[in-house]
Amino acid sequence: AWDDWVSAADDLMLAEGYHAHRHLLARADRMEERHATGIAKGGSIPAGRVVECRRIGLRARERMAELLAAHGVLALPTMRAAPPRLGEVAATTYLTVPFNLVGLPAVALPVPRLAGGFPASLQLVGDWYVEESLLALAELVQTAIVW
Repeated sequence: AWDDWVSAADDLMLAEGYHAHRHLLARADRMEERHATGIAKGGSIPAGRVVECRRIGLRARERMAELLAAHGVLALPTMRAAPPRLGEVAATTYLTVPFNLVGLPAVALPVPRLAGGFPASLQLVGDWYVEESLLALAELVQTAIVW
């Protein structure tokens, strides 16, 4: 269901972004083309799709609640690939946006690579309203990571 969650979150962001920022399209020449295109694309998402995305979000919320009840905290990479270089455009939210969809707190920590180079990133996801505990866990993990 992950791909459905990503798609629903992306469509909701576009639809909400259109309603919040459509006034900027009058000056699209002052924005990066990809931002103007994204805002405009949000205006073409029908209300029925927005409702469908909200329903997908509710199902995702139920599944996340099950996972967190069983495990307490979720740990996964923040990105599926190395981060893009400055100026590169890349999909960077595939492993993070479902948590935005359901409103869960998450924190990302840099993790050194054995071979050196740019660090990887570990994402810790906690239950709703446990931000303080999640940050305390993140601090423990951070101190255990040897740089």
